[in-house]
Amino acid sequence: MWKIFLVLSILHIIFVFIAIISNIFLKKRENLKDITIWPKISILIPAYNEEKNIENKINNIFLQDYPKECIEILVGSDGSTDKTVEKAKKFENVKVFDFDRMGKASVLNKLFSQSSGDYILVSDADTEFILKDSLKKAVLSNADMVTGIVGHNELPGLKKYWNLEFNIRNFESKFGKCVVSSGTFIFVKREFFPQLPKEIIADDLFIPLSVIKNGGKTIQNDEIICKTEEEVYTFKKYFKKKIRIVRGGIQTFFFFLNHKLDFLTITFFFLHKIARWYMALFFSLFLLLFNLNWFFYIFVLSLILFIFSKKFRILIIDLFVPVIATIIEIINPTKFGGWDD
Repeated sequence: MWKIFLVLSILHIIFVFIAIISNIFLKKRENLKDITIWPKISILIPAYNEEKNIENKINNIFLQDYPKECIEILVGSDGSTDKTVEKAKKFENVKVFDFDRMGKASVLNKLFSQSSGDYILVSDADTEFILKDSLKKAVLSNADMVTGIVGHNELPGLKKYWNLEFNIRNFESKFGKCVVSSGTFIFVKREFFPQLPKEIIADDLFIPLSVIKNGGKTIQNDEIICKTEEEVYTFKKYFKKKIRIVRGGIQTFFFFLNHKLDFLTITFFFLHKIARWYMALFFSLFLLLFNLNWFFYIFVLSLILFIFSKKFRILIIDLFVPVIATIIEIINPTKFGGWDD
């Protein structure tokens, strides 16, 4: 039994190693080629109390090197209590909707129903596109869903973690099965855009899995670079955010258990997400069964580091929150796909 837990605990590490090696030796760049007629793009911006970001967001879109007549911008306020709606309405040719509180997923569904583009781009209100040809790169990426990356200099939080994450997504993209996207840039062909269940939290996970389930190709294009607002987290706030992120992932996982996904997608999902979420649990069970003394020594050392080291407390949150989040989600399933308040 302990051998099984040992294997499970290192599966994610092996997967990351394979992804990095493959990206080093199998790099592929798409060359931009101009086309005569550019398709219409509907940009959906769900927003909750984004008065400090919404104007910069819209101005940033206007800077894109893309035919202005082919861009449709739709802002959906999810019951904002600040000046989000007022500031968004200052712009001409921007459709602004002031919805009652309904959750991000429902806002996206409403915005999609009001859109008319050949492509749908979902992008968070607190993010900006670094390059002016981001929309052109997305159109020319030859995929049914394209996601971008957050640039190295703009990465909030743990840069090493995100660089590993983007390496994994690049590896999955070689097979057209990138199972996770970034809320900064989710670009989808209209016919592949899914109806989101109202309780869904992780739209950035739900959307690519839905596209794959329906026979679409999903990729990450690391030439589409975004930046996002960097937040300062207290221990409590970071813990709450991680619980929410993982609950969203668990929730989406349970949803797709009832939908047939191909073997490769299931494998990527397991190695990318499940193996990472429960790696610490698997390793702890391995030590507990393999050598009780070692388990005790590591537990005591971890407890001391947890008390005296802030960085170690953050690491422990990252490692063990998935277990807590899974228990919470099983006992009390999420019923509202809201926002971080």
